[in-house]
Amino acid sequence: MSVIKFLATTCKKYGKQMLRQILVFTLAFSGGAVLASPQDDAELFMRHFIDQYYWDSAYQSNRRFSVEIYESALRERGVVILDRGRFTELMPEIAADEAMERLEIRVSGLVIDGYGPDHLSEIAAFLRTPTGRKLLSIANENDFFSHSLRERQGDPINEWGDYLSPLELARYKAFTSSAAGQIFVDQTQTLRRSLIPEILGIGNWPDPPLNRPYIVEIIKTDGVLSFPNPVARQSLIRELSAANP
Repeated sequence: MSVIKFLATTCKKYGKQMLRQILVFTLAFSGGAVLASPQDDAELFMRHFIDQYYWDSAYQSNRRFSVEIYESALRERGVVILDRGRFTELMPEIAADEAMERLEIRVSGLVIDGYGPDHLSEIAAFLRTPTGRKLLSIANENDFFSHSLRERQGDPINEWGDYLSPLELARYKAFTSSAAGQIFVDQTQTLRRSLIPEILGIGNWPDPPLNRPYIVEIIKTDGVLSFPNPVARQSLIRELSAANP
């Protein structure tokens, strides 16, 4: 009996729930099952379903607006920037790298919340199978999720089946017949579109921590910042130094 006929017969005789269990069992023995955390699963989604263009744009924006971001954080502590040029010179590139890490953590949380951790786990497990990897390769080769095609009509996920062999298509349909698969088909495009403004929006970035070694060094540098009084400056240095990771 062919795999396609077997799946069709199973679904008809035992229902979709049994088919889903068979699918999960099949994935476990096809190299698709891995021990992954929800964050790992979200990272898989972010890597393949969000164009690198958006991450690069966010990074460049962070480099440009680091001064404003940290100025706001320092202002809340009663600190004013006197020499913006010097402040910018002293701000290292690692500040932008750390900001991107915080942004990725925030976005991964939105992915987990968007699908739910259990459904996301099943979706990611399928995408790690040979058929899932084939789908991701197809999406990459055809720019399914490219920023340049953001105005395209329809949902590219619905086009995947056109590129699959009969056996791969049967596996894909078995996945999409599950609860997690249905959520993947119905919600992925909407989730992707909701995440893009979160990535590009400066106001959505997590507040930067001041307890960074480079911030402490900037505070120690004369002529760059203004404090209410010398005691306030020394107190802030001690506080941030003690809290340095």
